[in-house]
Parts: sequence; structure tokens; C-alpha cells
Amino acid sequence: SIVIDVGESDGVKVGDLVLSGEFIIGDVREVFKDYSRATLISAPGEISSVRIGASGIDTEAFGRGGGNFFAKLPKEILVQKGDLIKSSGIKPKFFGIVEDVELTEADTFQTIFFRLPVNMYTLDWVEVVG
Repeated sequence: SIVIDVGESDGVKVGDLVLSGEFIIGDVREVFKDYSRATLISAPGEISSVRIGASGIDTEAFGRGGGNFFAKLPKEILVQKGDLIKSSGIKPKFFGIVEDVELTEADTFQTIFFRLPVNMYTLDWVEVVG
């Protein structure tokens, strides 16, 4: 999680998105008068709805920590390294970039590994949006 130096007095609410540039990196889980605490979407155990690549298919992304995720899709769906991942919904935001696709002949599903193009350990500032 990260602590953000804006809070209730700045209009921050639980559920607001935390962005770094055009990429979602977390959501606000606790709000105090002058600061907030957000959970990073890539944290282990976090599950997010995403839309993968040119196929535009929606699936769940599972956080692996440090800005890394994985998702599973049927192997018939074409996914390539470099494909963009977006959040699902009416106003999608960038979510990540496909780093690798793991697939074997015996599997019915492929595993897509992707990451945020943001170094979570060197963030100086973030944007909070409702």
C-alpha cells in the first residue's frame, strides 16, 4: 500500500482511483483528514477486471506484487507481447503491457504475464481521481 498526502479535506473518497500518468496503480481504501491509504492493484491477492489487447476480451487479472500481474485466457485468443491491457468499463484506463505469454500444447488456457510500465518503487507523485 501507499500513503498519499491528500485526504478528506481535499475531497478524496474511498474507492477513488490512484493513477501514475495514464495508468491505474491502485485505489483508495482508507481516508483520513489530511492523508489517505491506497492499495496497489498489483498487490498479491488483488483481483481486477481487465480488457486484453486487440481481442478486447474481458478477464480477471491477479496481482503478483511490484507492478506485475497474470491472467488466463483460452489459448485460441491471440495475445502478443507488447499488447496493451486496459481496465474494463465505460471509461477504460491503461492497466499494463503484456510481457510474456506462456502456452503449451497440453494446456487449454494460456497464461498472460503483464506489468505496469511504472516503477512502483520510484514514484514521486500520483493523481487521485473520483
